[in-house]
Amino acid sequence: MIRNFKHLKDNKISYRAHFFQANRYSWCLLKCALKLFIHSLWPDIYVTDASEKICELHKEMHKK
Repeated sequence: MIRNFKHLKDNKISYRAHFFQANRYSWCLLKCALKLFIHSLWPDIYVTDASEKICELHKEMHKK
């Protein structure tokens, strides 16, 4: 059964490309979460890493 996903059509992206892109974002955000956890324990480590990466991902997601 092939599904036609509105989200994919609206963004003009294939299911496969979306799958890999979403997984890349997921791994990037998981790394950010780990850095934030370490930062919570030791505030002098990863001071801006997570916020910079999140801003970078946001710009990437919203460029058209």
